[in-house]
Amino acid sequence: MANPLLTGGVREEKEIGMELKFLQNRFGIDFTYFTRNDENLPTDLTLTGATGYAETVGNGSIIETKGWELALNLAPIRTDNFNWDINFNISNFDKKVIKINDIVSSVQVAEGRTAYLVHDANDDWGNIYGYNVVTNDAGVPLINSNGLRVYSDNFEKVGNVQADFNGGLINYFRYKNFNLGISIDFQGGGEYYSVTRQLLAYSGLGDFTVGDNSLGNPLRDPVLDVSGNEVNQVLASNVGTGSGGVLVEGVDEATGNPVSYYTSSYSYFKSMNRKAGEWIYDASYVKLRQLSLGYSIPKKTIEKLPLDAITINLYANNLWLIYSEIDGIDPSEIEAYNSTDDDIRWTENAQDPNQRTFGLGVKLSF
Repeated sequence: MANPLLTGGVREEKEIGMELKFLQNRFGIDFTYFTRNDENLPTDLTLTGATGYAETVGNGSIIETKGWELALNLAPIRTDNFNWDINFNISNFDKKVIKINDIVSSVQVAEGRTAYLVHDANDDWGNIYGYNVVTNDAGVPLINSNGLRVYSDNFEKVGNVQADFNGGLINYFRYKNFNLGISIDFQGGGEYYSVTRQLLAYSGLGDFTVGDNSLGNPLRDPVLDVSGNEVNQVLASNVGTGSGGVLVEGVDEATGNPVSYYTSSYSYFKSMNRKAGEWIYDASYVKLRQLSLGYSIPKKTIEKLPLDAITINLYANNLWLIYSEIDGIDPSEIEAYNSTDDDIRWTENAQDPNQRTFGLGVKLSF
């Protein structure tokens, strides 16, 4: 339902910083700290069915953000024939939801395959919700009589998208008429939900669904008890030496005592389908974003042409994912949900493999 009383939000921002340069501009530092307060932002409101509408949009949200940005510029070498310049930047943003509105204390802002992105009042901005593994007070998983982990009956918080820091590093080299640029970007912290890993487990196509178990036997071999009978699961104390299956350890959901089973790999990996809490990963990464090599043709070579300069440049993008917690998944390329001025990267929705691009550029100056 349209809300005729809806108004625009109010943003108040304070910023303090400094910019310093030393050694004839060969070393520079630029630091900024800021706070931002957003009030009365439009948010979804759930309405009673008696109104004839399910929801509307109203004012009332309050979000506080604190952050800092640091940039360093270095020139370790500067000669007539050779220059080396370094640009480094790193930033941190800490965003908290103080209030949603007067009616609700949380709001769902996006939906994944079996997870939601939720903003909760009095909590960090950008929580991921889904079914999670149930544990005891010590954090040890509960195991049921089928030799499987126990999962929550309702969605609960399983992760948060906010990174500890983001940054980049650019090295630029010039030797006579040649120049070389190397660009790396990185992130530390934050989490995402991986649909790819979930589907690889459910389908049995993931490399982590094969291999040997702790007995030295293939995971996918039948589970055998000590008498050689084929079963779906068996207590580790009663397992046959030639048994396959996955070793599942935790505490018994009924007694709370330590327990371990060998469970068929089919049952084990199938049980993890649609359980988002099993598929939350660290979003940290380091990536070689771009590499470029250029050459400026000497002026004396083109002095008879109606040109001031000709520069030829070879470049390549997305060359190398140097680090990621999961091989083949690039946290910097996962699906983004756009919310006002924020791109929330929270769900890796079976992403395509990264594509490297190569190119040649020619710049003519008149």
